Amino acid sequence: MIKPKHIIYGLGIAKFLVPFLLIHPMYELHRDEYLYLAESDHLAWGYLEAPPLLSVLGYLSKLMGGSIEAVRFWAALFGAVNLVLVGKTVLTLGGKTYACLLACLGFLVGGYLRMNILFQPNFLEVFFWTLSLYLLIRLIQTNRHQYLYFLSVSLTLAFYAKYSMIFLLAGMSVAFVLTPLRSWFANRHLYGAAILFIILISPNLYWQASHNFPVLTHMKLLNDRLLVHVSRTQFLAEQVLFNFASFFVWFSGIIYIIFNPAGRRYLAIVIVYLAVILQLLFFNGKGYYSMGLYPILFAFGGYALERLTEKNNLKTRAFRLVMPVVMILILIPILPALVPMATPEKLRKNYIATGMDKTGILNWENNVRHDLPQDYADMLGWRELAEKTAKAYHRLPDSVKRETILFGDNYGQAGSLNFYGRKLGLPQAYSDNASFLYWLPKQFPYRHVLLIDFDPRDKDDLVFKHFESVTILDSMTQDYAREKGLKIMLYKNGDDSLQLVAEEAIRQQKAMYRME
Repeated sequence: MIKPKHIIYGLGIAKFLVPFLLIHPMYELHRDEYLYLAESDHLAWGYLEAPPLLSVLGYLSKLMGGSIEAVRFWAALFGAVNLVLVGKTVLTLGGKTYACLLACLGFLVGGYLRMNILFQPNFLEVFFWTLSLYLLIRLIQTNRHQYLYFLSVSLTLAFYAKYSMIFLLAGMSVAFVLTPLRSWFANRHLYGAAILFIILISPNLYWQASHNFPVLTHMKLLNDRLLVHVSRTQFLAEQVLFNFASFFVWFSGIIYIIFNPAGRRYLAIVIVYLAVILQLLFFNGKGYYSMGLYPILFAFGGYALERLTEKNNLKTRAFRLVMPVVMILILIPILPALVPMATPEKLRKNYIATGMDKTGILNWENNVRHDLPQDYADMLGWRELAEKTAKAYHRLPDSVKRETILFGDNYGQAGSLNFYGRKLGLPQAYSDNASFLYWLPKQFPYRHVLLIDFDPRDKDDLVFKHFESVTILDSMTQDYAREKGLKIMLYKNGDDSLQLVAEEAIRQQKAMYRME
């Protein structure tokens, strides 16, 4: 007889293996992953665009050898543990084997397939949101104050994973006010847990204050450049699309909580869900910002559907068979949109043949449609860039090498050069983009720049106008890569003013964030 733990751990293992078995070897790390790995070389309490937890895992990946597999290990591991936590929640609610199957399979076949192959803060965010909501359930069930402190620690880790946890915290606050949880406001342990949370996040708050709150600048840039292309209609549609194969499972969880007398005990979960969704609608958030809400709803949905089909007759047995089969049948054709499991050309043809090219999954952050999803295009070409840059660098005379700085226009370029460059004999690559700005040298004892960018800088550029000449040495040619056409350019023979001008430009950029 199949037991719940067989389902939970079996699907957990399958979840862990996804990035190692399904990703086509042509795909490298994502551009954002190179940034977070670069941050792991400069451990701190904060960075311009993210809290520090992911950088700690990046540091551990480098201790494990620093391979692509070592980097992907963490997203795979947290995804598997997240699935196990969904199953644990089902058991906490009183569910059995079939409920575990629906809930865990619902998580496995959803948009988390994409999320748990990328070394980005999102997989940590989803896990700690799930853990926090699980602890809220345990608080409701037991009324034991220990869970307040566990919840405080979980929310702290969510904070160190991604600042968006503020939406979850606000949603929980609303739930405490609107449900019987409000009785905790008269209990000293609620305030003790709140004080613990503030103490635990204070190192990052101090770091933010010391650097002129870069998170606010980052959020403003995000809103001005990216979120402006996000519509609220699109956001709501994506709440269904991201877990399309298992939509009926998590939605059944909401229905159960609202309309079933036993489920209304957990009304706080639906209030948190609605409060977060409304906040994200108000702030024009991206659809995936809410992905941390759904794993717990899968648990409730699995439990509700198991109870609904408890009668041992032909109709309910057929219904039980159909639901997981439907999830798998829906997943199969859309799997290429969730995991880069084939070459770009094969995927392009698949999207056209299945009509997925018309669904919006190929729209990038500027809302323009391309041949591949943006995440996939961001996983191509980086090795080619590093190898061609190394080839260009090693052709330079030694006298020129000693006075040459390697500079990428953005963090993906600089980060990928540092990732591959150690084995290729490249010097450290710099950039003034994102947190790379922190690591720019204050002194500029260079006369030449090996620049990675799409086009030469304007002739009146404050710094680059001080060079005698610019030569395009090579370019990226890999089809479907987002960086295709990127040029490797040598700016030679800076004049006598270059050092002072460059150092002043660096100083002014760093001053914005109070960098020493």
